[in-house]
Amino acid sequence: MKREDKKELTKSKILEAANILIKEKGLEGISVSDITSKAGVAKGSFYIYFKKKEDILSEIACQGLEELYEYIIKEAETKDVIPLVNEYMHKFIEGITVYGMPIARSWLKIGMDDEERCYYNENMLNKFFDVYKRRGIIKDLNLDKLVEQILYILFGDLVLWCMDDMKDPYSYIDSALVSSLLRDYMED
Repeated sequence: MKREDKKELTKSKILEAANILIKEKGLEGISVSDITSKAGVAKGSFYIYFKKKEDILSEIACQGLEELYEYIIKEAETKDVIPLVNEYMHKFIEGITVYGMPIARSWLKIGMDDEERCYYNENMLNKFFDVYKRRGIIKDLNLDKLVEQILYILFGDLVLWCMDDMKDPYSYIDSALVSSLLRDYMED
């Protein structure tokens, strides 16, 4: 096996082990040693890829987001925009809340402090809406404001959910608000 392939395999093992352990015990309930032990790699291997255990949470979230964005961009070729944006928002929330509230809180802190991650979300949503522009469904306008508002709704929903452990995270997503935002950008 080539050295690059081994490195990728090691990182993949670490991510998979961390993902399992975080779901079982939460980020605070595990250590780097727990992760590397479950992955079957040396503890030092962890630090080749990550500075601290919190960094792995960001990486796990990014993997899920990449899959989500690939999915919605592909689906935008044939699906209506409003239902697909609502589906995107539910899947986005689900991808974070599956780990529970403490992890969602950690993810929010990491996500809000990471300008590169915010840019990534904006860029991918713009690519998504570009498909609808090409299809003649969305007006050929600068969509930065729309993308920003959708991300504000998503992050706002997560913040509200994290502040109120009694409610379902999906109850905060306002489909009517999203529909109203999108209608202003849709062709007549």
